[in-house]
This record gives sequence, structure tokens and C-alpha cells, in this order.
Amino acid sequence: MSKMMKNYNEPTHEEIAALAQRFYEAEGRPNGKAMEHWLRAEAQLVSARKEQAMPPKQGAPKTIPNTQKIGVIGPSPSVLPSSGRQDLRKN
Repeated sequence: MSKMMKNYNEPTHEEIAALAQRFYEAEGRPNGKAMEHWLRAEAQLVSARKEQAMPPKQGAPKTIPNTQKIGVIGPSPSVLPSSGRQDLRKN
């Protein structure tokens, strides 16, 4: 196993079976989809485990919470000339 994935643990048979069972039940217990549910559960678990095992990328930008992303584009009213502030308040 590569150095990048040293913390990766294969999902167990029981973990895959439990997730496949949830897919089966969520879809209304359809007949003939056992293999589809199994493969989907296995792929989902493997993907999630690999993602968790990967070290963070160097220099990756930090995410900004949504509350900090929302705002008005442009200068704040405090940096506008006083005449500009008055015009904004009239509208």
C-alpha cells in the first residue's frame, strides 16, 4: 500500500452488508437487486475510506463558512465620500 494511503482500512463484509441492507430497504425491498446494492455499498464505503485516508493537500485554500461569504460587493459605505453616503441613504 502506498505511503499516501497508510490509514486506509478496507470495509468489512459486515459493513458492506449493513449498508446494502439499508439501500434495499430504502428502495422498498425490490427483488433481484442484491448484487447492485452490494456493489453500490462497497463502492461507497471504499470511496469514503480512501478520501479519509488521504492527507490534506499542501497549500489548499481554507474553506470559508457560508456566513462569511455573503455580503455586498464593493466598498463599504464608511469608505465612500460623505456625499456618496447621503446619496445611498436617499434611495
